[in-house]
Amino acid sequence: MSVRVVLLIVLLLQAALSQMGSLQVTPNSPSTLFTNTTYLVSYYTLYNLPASATFFLDFSSTYIGVPNGPLNISSTIGAVSISGATGSCSASKCTLRLNNNAAANSNIQFNIGNLLNPPFLLQQTTSLKVTFNSTYSESSSWIINSILYSPLPMGINAMKQSDYGVGNTDVTYSFNFTVPMTPSNPQLSITIPSQVGIGNLQTALSFYGS
Repeated sequence: MSVRVVLLIVLLLQAALSQMGSLQVTPNSPSTLFTNTTYLVSYYTLYNLPASATFFLDFSSTYIGVPNGPLNISSTIGAVSISGATGSCSASKCTLRLNNNAAANSNIQFNIGNLLNPPFLLQQTTSLKVTFNSTYSESSSWIINSILYSPLPMGINAMKQSDYGVGNTDVTYSFNFTVPMTPSNPQLSITIPSQVGIGNLQTALSFYGS
């Protein structure tokens, strides 16, 4: 096979890939970690999409919690609200249907929920397969950036010290925090003012309650 033929095949493949639709998946506000919210799924189609088309959205490579069963869902085509869209999920995979025709070069959006945001600040990779008909389908993926999520809030309940005398030593400080969840191998960072001598520092961390 000549170099020209190989280059022609590569160019044809690039042209074919460039003619596929594009996917975006983002959490709606509020997007705090480990809380329930809706997600916006956007797909731009370059071809006419029949009402029988099916969207297979896969969350199995993420830490996003997906309910098993029917989804709350609403949809738009080109920013115009439509009725009839349906969706259901099982084992972190969702099947979405517009049940409406969509013209070529249209932006299709699904609002689905409620899903459970991931517990950690990590990128979440989703994938989508759109089946137009029995002979044609498209696949794409989208990475949800970790910056779209807000860390879980931590409450400070109390701070006590065993001795309030100025210049006294062997003083114990106790901090009481409330955390919404406890990950494995947790770590807390406390900044001690320079005016407080550290000396032989000893620490202990304990959990209680449910």
